[in-house]
Amino acid sequence: MNRKMGGFIVVLFIAVSCLSTVKVCRASDVQKKVIYSGYIDTMIVSCESKIRVCDSRSRSICDESAMYTLKESFLRTNKSELVQEMIEKNVGIKPYQMTYFLNKRFFEVLRRVADHCQRPGTVSAMN
Repeated sequence: MNRKMGGFIVVLFIAVSCLSTVKVCRASDVQKKVIYSGYIDTMIVSCESKIRVCDSRSRSICDESAMYTLKESFLRTNKSELVQEMIEKNVGIKPYQMTYFLNKRFFEVLRRVADHCQRPGTVSAMN
């Protein structure tokens, strides 16, 4: 946990440093890579904390926990590709901009998988 907190503090320091400059939107690709990577790590930690409630008796809480398990896996597995894509698409460095992009990408992939599973001839469509 200390390692994750240390990473978060580094990202927070970089973000505050960027905000103190006049050219916030002109962050270099190296700075953006560090910021995006740190933010994805923060989202992974957030997902992990939401996964821990899977022992609940509430069906909706368990379903939400399962979704966060998928999201955590998606972010962890595709972290370097997501960072590169965020740089290429010039996603801003504000938290809401990064969250929007990452959630959008996650749900695009989730929709594609769900669509694939509903096609005739697939295992889930046969059930």
